[in-house]
Amino acid sequence: MGYFHKDVDNFIGTSSVIEETFGLPHPALGLLGDEARAATGSSDGGALYSWILENRADAPGVDAANGVITGVEGRDPAAPFNLTIPINIEQATMKGWEVVSQHNFGDSGFGVIANATIVDADVGYDNFSLAQQFVLTGLSFDLPDNLACVVAGIRRFTLLPPDQIGNLYVGPLDPTPSGQAISLVDFNDPDLPRHPRFAEALKQARSAVLHPGDAIRIPSMWWHHIESLACFNLLINYWWCTTPAAMGSPTDALMHAILSLRDLPQRQREAWRGLFNHYVFDADEEVYAHIPERGRGCLSTLDESGAKRLRALLLNRLNR
Repeated sequence: MGYFHKDVDNFIGTSSVIEETFGLPHPALGLLGDEARAATGSSDGGALYSWILENRADAPGVDAANGVITGVEGRDPAAPFNLTIPINIEQATMKGWEVVSQHNFGDSGFGVIANATIVDADVGYDNFSLAQQFVLTGLSFDLPDNLACVVAGIRRFTLLPPDQIGNLYVGPLDPTPSGQAISLVDFNDPDLPRHPRFAEALKQARSAVLHPGDAIRIPSMWWHHIESLACFNLLINYWWCTTPAAMGSPTDALMHAILSLRDLPQRQREAWRGLFNHYVFDADEEVYAHIPERGRGCLSTLDESGAKRLRALLLNRLNR
């Protein structure tokens, strides 16, 4: 247990910069990439990749047999990386109490850590500002399932199903105030003339007030708002995922879809919707059963080795 009083100058936030940080040569940015663009009239990573393999199989860094193209230092410029870096953004005074407790269950390798923080600060949070701020998380969702248990105090939990996203007036995906997209509606005092669809979301909401010893399961992807109703509150969370460890981030896939699909003509988006349903959302063994096992590529059951190959292919296509 401890008391803190902090005068914070230059509060740390984040910003994105593009830098050639690692000095890794990128073949699509060098001579081979220039030749491929001139020959194909395209900047598509897949088209450049195929042309180089077919027409420059003997060039340094090209392994046509294995479908690998590697950058060569001195020939190819360094690859740019979009880096998230810390920056200084604000100042404030904060004070309060923090309590932390840890318990291990014998030699089982399992344990639990719980902490509670009571803070009084001279800053607030503006739901309608997209600038970085001291964060007070609002209505948001998490990918893992969550079991939350109230140890002390009183908490009000409000849950909304994932299909209510269109009524929640969700803020940007990038940047976000706290690493996760949140609703820009003031949950405790919604401006319904400004956000009229939020009234429909509230009709679908499920709310419960939990006291010490009570627990609630917050399903994966459900939007939730948690409010402390006592001066001192202590909550223990246990998150878990049932997804394979080799899987990538669904948020990354969403970002890539925005990059590649969102602005296509309507008829093309509908066609891609069918492809996504076939290969992703409705996928079963019938999708690849007719393909010999050695030729299934990324359609095979995903394991760590397949995931690494797929990431390498995506990285090669995205860095164009």
